[in-house]
Amino acid sequence: MVRIPDDLKGARVNLVETASLLGMHVGHLQRLIRRGVFPQPKRTAKGLPFFDHGLLLRTTHILKTGVGLNKEEIMFHRRRQKPKEPGKSKPQADPYLQQLSEGLLQVGVPESAIAADKLIDLLAAEFGTNRPELAVAIAVLAQKLME
Repeated sequence: MVRIPDDLKGARVNLVETASLLGMHVGHLQRLIRRGVFPQPKRTAKGLPFFDHGLLLRTTHILKTGVGLNKEEIMFHRRRQKPKEPGKSKPQADPYLQQLSEGLLQVGVPESAIAADKLIDLLAAEFGTNRPELAVAIAVLAQKLME
């Protein structure tokens, strides 16, 4: 069963990440959208497609019931996960953490110090359950990571 994390509320998730969350290849997701099985993505001002939290929940409902928006019955198979290569980390699904990582790299924090689970722990220690503006988080965490 596919679960959409609550931290994606308010996020704009591109088609590649959406496909990853749903456990399928992006090309398959695009075919299902064209056929009317899944809803059409929303678009940014520049025309880039994205799924918001509501659309992600609709797609998981379609996966669960096996009936598309076009009333077509469809069966889904989970995409096989490639075995993890040693030393490679899983891509971050959280856009906030991704932007935070990029910002920390830009201010000179070594890549080895920016593991997603470490950032989550540091954020919780410094800010509790709040997520500050990126500039504030980058400044505080960079100082902690460079000590």
